[in-house]
Amino acid sequence: MKSLRLAAAALALGGVALARDGRADDRAAAESLLRTVEHASVGDAVKNARDALERATRMRVAGDEAHARLAEGLALEWAEAARDLARTVEVETQTRARETAAMEAKARVEREQALLEDAIARSGRLKVELATATAKGGPGGAKKDRTSTVSASPAKTLPKAPGKSKASPPPAADADAPVHEVDGAAQGRP
Repeated sequence: MKSLRLAAAALALGGVALARDGRADDRAAAESLLRTVEHASVGDAVKNARDALERATRMRVAGDEAHARLAEGLALEWAEAARDLARTVEVETQTRARETAAMEAKARVEREQALLEDAIARSGRLKVELATATAKGGPGGAKKDRTSTVSASPAKTLPKAPGKSKASPPPAADADAPVHEVDGAAQGRP
């Protein structure tokens, strides 16, 4: 029986020692977390953690170790919540920046796509104009315009005089020379 009492006393002392280590750990962990998140705007979480640490100190001074440990555990919970809130705020800020960059990139792509489509349409119109000009005998065209004086010979473009043949020589310079008619056209002979 005596050994059971000794074992229980050892466990109780060990539990107190563990509680003190746990208390020191909770307090130290809470204070460490609070130092890292105090600069962040995380609402009341930092304030609540600081208040819980002050209550734990007052309870310890008053001799209420059990409630002091609970207050330090609460302070640690608030400090962890503040840390998580700070991380959330940071991630949200990065997300908003990336969303803004993505929207700007999308707008740039849409503008560039519109410019590309405009250039393609303009190129198509120019090809049609070039094909039309080529078909009409424009620069580099194979088909010649029938009314063009450059591509046709003078004999083909001048209208025929009524009654004259193709092989008729020019009229004679001598007005007194005898004139003979051939194929209904008057011809002068020298």
